[in-house]
Amino acid sequence: MSADHTEQDKSSELTPTPIELWPSEVKPITITLPSGAVARVKRPSMALMVRTGRVPAFIRKLVTSKTDIGELTGKDLSLLLDFLVASAFVEPKVSLQPKDGTLHISRICDEDKDAVIELLDLKV
Repeated sequence: MSADHTEQDKSSELTPTPIELWPSEVKPITITLPSGAVARVKRPSMALMVRTGRVPAFIRKLVTSKTDIGELTGKDLSLLLDFLVASAFVEPKVSLQPKDGTLHISRICDEDKDAVIELLDLKV
């Protein structure tokens, strides 16, 4: 049996979600990160962040100043990934700028950031 046939079999078992049961949001999941810290995360909605003005000015400027992803420097990519990771945290709240009541992104180790990026399939 080919891989294509197997995928077709799986998809034919699925039934579309009825309109009245369609979820209005994605629920966060609780995970244990490689450091041992526990957090609630969910994949951030770029559409929602843009629509509600939650994309910081320096991130908007960075993205709009480049015409090609290849123009981004390592520092640029690091900033974008930090923004995506911080946006994924539901609890604790994570911020890019020091702010009372939030965990600053610099306090999250690279292994934990990588785990969130991989788990939520975050992409720049």
